Amino acid sequence: MAKLGENDSENRLTIGNQYVRGSGFEIGAGAAPSHYEAITELTFIDKRDLSELETLFGGKVPYQVIDLETAQSRTKSSPADFVIAHHVLEHTPNPIHTLIEWFSLLRAGGRFFLSIPSESSIWEAERIPTPIEHIVDDFLFERNGDDYESKGHVLSFIDQWTAVDPDSVWYAKDDVGQFVAVSLSELQRSEHDLHWHTYTAPVAKMTIEAAFYFAGAETEWLCVEEGAGSIYLVGAKGETVAKHEIATPAFLRAHREALQRVAARIG
Repeated sequence: MAKLGENDSENRLTIGNQYVRGSGFEIGAGAAPSHYEAITELTFIDKRDLSELETLFGGKVPYQVIDLETAQSRTKSSPADFVIAHHVLEHTPNPIHTLIEWFSLLRAGGRFFLSIPSESSIWEAERIPTPIEHIVDDFLFERNGDDYESKGHVLSFIDQWTAVDPDSVWYAKDDVGQFVAVSLSELQRSEHDLHWHTYTAPVAKMTIEAAFYFAGAETEWLCVEEGAGSIYLVGAKGETVAKHEIATPAFLRAHREALQRVAARIG
């Protein structure tokens, strides 16, 4: 693969042109949908409808969108060759659950191309990187962002973004009292659209491997790179089999043993 540079969009194009081909989906394309040379058909998925997207971005969005449930229905008879999602996964409080849903769209051998902010990104640099154990527990305990364990991410996100760009946080423009009051009130609100977790490349890889494992498929890695404050991950979905036929990843075995030790203390 060509050497990556300091421009995220150019890095995506370099990697996408090499690995993405056929017919598939892009999730959360926003105002900058992907265009790769070997794509024959591209369908866009978003949690917002077209009107909501145009309101969000303040102008016309150059594509039509469907929701994930519609995409899943379509792919029951014709699974996709690829799934793309750039800077979307960090917006979910339960990434393994989200990835299982995304990867359900893929055929065996179908590829994923994901990018997420790395821990070196200016928007993540002072946050504590999330350990894989926490991300696995988010899945095991079915967390959705409203639980106690997830709420701490809200203040971490607010503090980081305020430190980088105070003007982007309206309640940071007056006095400390208002900033604290509104920040604390944000803890009570649901359905946040923020960066829940801060990823290192190893944890990003393990998160994807865990999603495939829990879905009953293996992961074939094609590309894992870092650059321009992002982590780029490309791989393929293996054949779906019974979970007991897939070797449990070492990090999941270690976490299972830790949970067993804790459970033994309860008796």
